Amino acid sequence: MSHQVSLSSEARRSLCWGLLVFAAIQLSLAIGIELWLPQLRDPLYGDKLHQLRRRIAAGGPDKPLAIMLGSSRTIHAFDAAQWEELAESRRRPMVAYNFGVPGAGPLTQLVCLRRLLADGVRPDLLLVEVFPPMLTGTTPAFDFGQFPPERLWRRELGLIERYSQALGVPASLAPAWYSAWCAPAFSHRFALQRMLWPRLLPTEGCGHLLAQFDPGGWNRLEPAAVPRERRVSGLKQAKREYLGLLTNYELGGPACAALEELLGICHQEQIATVLVVMPEGPTFQSWYRPGAWPQVADYINRLGRRFATPVVNAHDWMSDEQFVDSHHLLAPAAEDFSKRLAGLAAEGGPHTASGGTPAPRR
Repeated sequence: MSHQVSLSSEARRSLCWGLLVFAAIQLSLAIGIELWLPQLRDPLYGDKLHQLRRRIAAGGPDKPLAIMLGSSRTIHAFDAAQWEELAESRRRPMVAYNFGVPGAGPLTQLVCLRRLLADGVRPDLLLVEVFPPMLTGTTPAFDFGQFPPERLWRRELGLIERYSQALGVPASLAPAWYSAWCAPAFSHRFALQRMLWPRLLPTEGCGHLLAQFDPGGWNRLEPAAVPRERRVSGLKQAKREYLGLLTNYELGGPACAALEELLGICHQEQIATVLVVMPEGPTFQSWYRPGAWPQVADYINRLGRRFATPVVNAHDWMSDEQFVDSHHLLAPAAEDFSKRLAGLAAEGGPHTASGGTPAPRR
């Protein structure tokens, strides 16, 4: 009998120690994510922040910093090296970086700017992608759906809740956030797997976590790597994602509010800002309902006047052959886009862009 009691006591002690070790590991991981491992909280943001800091260190902390915020359109379009080369040739050296994030719209751009400032990164020039399909009352979910609670820092819950409520989705994110915080090994399992065993990460639904970027944050799409079949399928996918939205296009809603909040922060922080209307091919442009572009143009021009922000209109710069799918640029066109954008910026001095045409009209 005493032998059984002894075994039972030993088992309980082992179980208690096991639970304590498990809790200690979870707590250490949660604290590490909060303080030192942003790539586990939000993998793409963390990776790009780390890459950006390396670029600043390599370029010299005294050089002005230009950052472009945007979606996958920016990821494939903005070659920071082209910007730096032109700036160097004009004896106005700068550090430039492409901080594009897949699926980003105004809310994601706002979150990224707030994070960068909180992390001590203050750009001298901020290029802000204008993505008209996002500026609607029926904002695509891939912008406002970017932030499940586990991808947020505690300080960001109120911001996301505010915009969620504006979309008619009143919900408190705090309970889910604390649940994820208490079990980080589970809630951040894909980010951990990506860091430790990337080859085992499923590509279905996680492809964006495996994206490759050059030192300036650019993802280069070589024409030779994009066969005709991929272009055809890419155009079909773009049509599925955007046709219904664009044929019923109505400007307004929370996305516009997020863009205005971003510009307000830049104005308050005295960060020179440029609104960049990204290229779209003729096929993509044809999906907008008649009369949509004058509405968009008027809004963007009013934003420019209100916040004293130049507008660079690249909307009609490219033909369909220069895209994968009529809105993501291939590498040669991206280099041309980056050179032209850098040239417009250089005309206005080291921290501002000028010479942009009015916001797009059809």
